[in-house]
Amino acid sequence: MISPDRYYAFRQIFSDLPQYSTQPFYIFGESYGGHYIPSLAHLIVNTETPLAQRLTGLGIGDGWIDPYIQYQAYITFSQANGLLTPKQADDLQLIYNLCADRIAAKAWVEAGAVCNLIVAGIFALNPGLNFYDIRNSSRCPEPAQHDCYNFQPSIDYMSLPAVRPTIGVSPTAVWRDPEVPFAVVAAVNGDEEMAYDQIIPEVLARGIRVLCYNGEYDFAANYMGGEAWLQALVWDGQSAFNNQTLSTWMVKGVPAGLIKSEQGLTQLRVYDAGHMLPMNTPMVAYVMFDSFIKGEI
Repeated sequence: MISPDRYYAFRQIFSDLPQYSTQPFYIFGESYGGHYIPSLAHLIVNTETPLAQRLTGLGIGDGWIDPYIQYQAYITFSQANGLLTPKQADDLQLIYNLCADRIAAKAWVEAGAVCNLIVAGIFALNPGLNFYDIRNSSRCPEPAQHDCYNFQPSIDYMSLPAVRPTIGVSPTAVWRDPEVPFAVVAAVNGDEEMAYDQIIPEVLARGIRVLCYNGEYDFAANYMGGEAWLQALVWDGQSAFNNQTLSTWMVKGVPAGLIKSEQGLTQLRVYDAGHMLPMNTPMVAYVMFDSFIKGEI
């Protein structure tokens, strides 16, 4: 539903800015981008357009891609980080079994109702738990918005008179926090439980590189779930990828994460970061982005 709109938006952008229309094209995103990016890439590569020929790489950060696996990881990750006792984990496992059953049956709306009880249960047992960074639980600094993240600097930058025309914003427009209409919520109800991992082998087979990265302290789409769905991914390089061990990723001489790569697929777990990785470790995020664009990771 959303991918065609994004696809035509990109075509319009390159039509308006022809100086970029011959450059390699990368798509980066995070969180629910685990749904958006694969579906958009699938649409692009199946069109006979210059955009398809220029698509070079995908970057998915803390992505929600395979709910069947990632809902299980909420329990695994929580227990590993002391948020659940073994008994509590066993109790939530019973809910996960129902969740997995509903996903397997493609009863998407029912699955959403059941599966989200896992997250609700963990939060009930851990009041103040931060969805995006377990380190920030119960101690959000001020001024803060959206679970301990202050987005005002980004709003201020995007509102600068010199920036507005470059992104097509009126000089008099005033920023307002978006309100998602109920009709939009209803239209995508159940989509959260669908998997988009099966598109990744398609783009890899076309020579398009894929980077999947996670902040080690993110709860929302934690690294255990991210690494688990990558292990389960069926593709030509699966055996070689899974047989690799993670090695230390260095940034400016300092350990910054754990990484492995095989046949165009790269997995990266970033230290000292949560869901909003570029806000937690901006320099490391920049090096990661730059290194991927240059083909160094």
